Amino acid sequence: MKFPRFNLSLKLFLVVFLTSLLAIVVMSTAMRLGFQQGFLNFLNDLELRRLAALEQVLERAYVAEGGWDFLRGNPRNWQVFLQRYWRAEELQSRLTPPGMRAMPPPSPNLLARISLLDAQQRFVAGPRPPEKGARLRPLESRGEVIGFLAVQPIQAFTEAAEVAFLQQQLDILIISAAFTAALAAIAAFILTRLYVRPLRLATRSIRALADGNYDMHLAESNQDDIGRLYGDINHLGNTLARNERLRREFTADIAHELRTPLAILRGELEAIEDGVRPMNEQTLESLRGELEQLGKLVDALHELQLTDKGALAYRKHRIDLAALIRDSHARFAERLNAAGIEVELDLHDGLIINGDSDQLGRLFGNLFENSLRYTAGPGKLRVALRGEDNGMIIDFLDSAPGVTDADLPRLFERMFRAEASRNRASGGHGLGLAICQNIVAAHRGGMEARHSPLGGLWLRITLPADTGEQQT
Repeated sequence: MKFPRFNLSLKLFLVVFLTSLLAIVVMSTAMRLGFQQGFLNFLNDLELRRLAALEQVLERAYVAEGGWDFLRGNPRNWQVFLQRYWRAEELQSRLTPPGMRAMPPPSPNLLARISLLDAQQRFVAGPRPPEKGARLRPLESRGEVIGFLAVQPIQAFTEAAEVAFLQQQLDILIISAAFTAALAAIAAFILTRLYVRPLRLATRSIRALADGNYDMHLAESNQDDIGRLYGDINHLGNTLARNERLRREFTADIAHELRTPLAILRGELEAIEDGVRPMNEQTLESLRGELEQLGKLVDALHELQLTDKGALAYRKHRIDLAALIRDSHARFAERLNAAGIEVELDLHDGLIINGDSDQLGRLFGNLFENSLRYTAGPGKLRVALRGEDNGMIIDFLDSAPGVTDADLPRLFERMFRAEASRNRASGGHGLGLAICQNIVAAHRGGMEARHSPLGGLWLRITLPADTGEQQT
């Protein structure tokens, strides 16, 4: 059997309304039962208070007759006694001005439900012995209990006035419950519109993002979950727009990087074929240089793909960071000296990290290569390593030239190069820092670029003290 599929609005409306309706039914039932029982208890207590005068008459009769023998076993005497009492009370009630009498006389219905017991609670007189649940009122003389007046409580409403009053209260309760249910339906409808409408707007926005429309923006006016959802959707849209822009720029840059050496190769080969340029060692060296440029680009793209998240299996073990940085510096020391770049190492020993030595060596190698390519000689490079409570910090600071404020946050974008001082002529493809950032991220660290106080670029790497368990 297939059940109908309801939309979110109807589901939320039914949940709120049915929950409210259930609460109304439970409360109305409880109030109805509680009112009935409470009204019965009120009537029974009222009857007991109306018997106060009868109790006094019975106590005086006991003293005058010297006991209960004048009533025991003689139902007629009990009936005559009650009739005389009721007539006297009725006559007194008529003679008393309105508002002066504290309590009206007991009704005949009440007198028909009372029985007289002696001090030992043995039946003396009445329509029948009291049943279980009867209320006992003690009769006293000179401080001693001489008997009990047993009253059978009301179990149901019999008087017309009582039934009419109860029905009136129940009608009011039913009308109140119906009115409350209507208010619950209205409230459920308003709540449904209030909460489902923002969700529908969020759904349409997500569909727009899926269709490639990244220009949409949702107003984050509320500070609740809906407002945070809108903020996340806006952040997602901005991220997708940025990624789309980077993808297009990346594709265009790769095409440009490939087009330039290919155009040169094509021109060289056509010149050789046309006899314009002879096939000599100089020509071969030019062709070889462009092929090397293509090979570097392909290798850089392959390395970037390998270091991307989840693409490379990192083999981690305990590494002395200071020793690893010194080894990386030793590989570049001769080239740095030749370029006139003075290197200052400020490394705190004893800082151990659980990481991949090959990838971290590639990270430091790329950073030394970056400074070697883009730092004008004579220049300076300062490398510092220090520990902190939650990990360690590595700083690479070089001298001029630097980068502009606009280019600084884009240095880690793929295929991005800053202004002419850091361009293709120096041999870079704009992938080195993106590769470095991937390696740092794989070690659960962070990397940021700043302006160096030396006039160039300041690259700061933060690594946590524990970068995960060893992988094999």
